[in-house]
Parts: sequence; C-alpha cells; structure tokens
Amino acid sequence: MLLESTVAVPPGIAIFAVTLLVAIWYYVSWSRLRHVPGPFLWSISNLPRARLAWSGKMHEAHIEQHRKYGKLVRLGPNCVSVGDPTEMPKIYGTGANMIKVGKGVNNCDGRE
Repeated sequence: MLLESTVAVPPGIAIFAVTLLVAIWYYVSWSRLRHVPGPFLWSISNLPRARLAWSGKMHEAHIEQHRKYGKLVRLGPNCVSVGDPTEMPKIYGTGANMIKVGKGVNNCDGRE
C-alpha cells in the first residue's frame, strides 16, 4: 500500500543528485586540506565568507571559528586561517615546504 502512494523521481533529477553528492564527497574527502578542521559548508564554498565580508562581521566569525576549532581553521576550499603566531615559521619560515599564494598573509582568493 505504501509503495503505491510514493512519487517517482525523474531519472534525470536522480542522476544529477547522485552526481552532485559524489562530487561533493570526492572534493571534500580528497582535498589536500581535509585534515584542517572547520565548518563543512566553508570547506566546499567561499559563499559563507563572501556573505560575512559583505556584512562586515568576518573578523568576528573568524575569531569564533578559532575558539571552536583551534589554532588552524579551514575558512574556504583553499583557505586556512592561522590563529597562533608560533605556527607562522612552519608556514613562512626558511625551508618550509608549503605552497603559498599571493603576497599577503590573509590572501585566500589567489589574487595578487
């Protein structure tokens, strides 16, 4: 009886939904920054950061994320915030084997 009352999902929508879920899973699980903690939505999109930047409360959100997740926080797909000055030599010091983008310390969008 229950099967008769269900609504069939068109195959195109089902394929799209499964493809989208697999793509998100792949991106998050195989990303080189997957070990850095942070909000899930922030790890797959820059839209939350853009919204916060527009509202003028980005600094407050960053401080709150550091309180919640610790010294290193993933703020975007390719953006990590360092909240402890003692960690900076590991990233920017001589012999550090880290890829850096841009000239600024807080440059997470890849622009110069």
